[in-house]
Amino acid sequence: MWNTIIAVLNLVAVPMVWWVLVPLSVASLVTGVVQSLGTPWGLIGHYWVLFELVLNVVATAILLLYTGTVDHYAALAADPASTLDALRAPTFVVHGVAATVILVGATVLAVVKPRGLTLFGGAQATGTPRPRPRHGSRRRTTDRSGVSRFPRHVV
Repeated sequence: MWNTIIAVLNLVAVPMVWWVLVPLSVASLVTGVVQSLGTPWGLIGHYWVLFELVLNVVATAILLLYTGTVDHYAALAADPASTLDALRAPTFVVHGVAATVILVGATVLAVVKPRGLTLFGGAQATGTPRPRPRHGSRRRTTDRSGVSRFPRHVV
């Protein structure tokens, strides 16, 4: 009985990973980038869009790496000599919970849209070029003669 169940799960798991999960994950990444380029938020203008992009790239990379583990356990399941104990591993639960956390985090970011512009987004919003930091020096608050560049207004 267990061998029949394992064989059926093997027939379902491998095609699901390669023909459903991987293409949908890549499609999510591609459509997210394309849509962000056509919206006022842009791709790297706001922190929440940038974090969603990073979450999506990380989740897609982990999925692509994880498919090897699925293939390994599918091969174990296909072996008639394997036992159920050989297939008991926490990897499916751990990766399932991690994927759920990433999806919930991305969903919260997409719904809440927290404030915050990146340096690129802030410069684009004000129409000024992004300031370039001077390496090895602190920002000067006085001019060369020692007079403050930010005078206080007395009422």
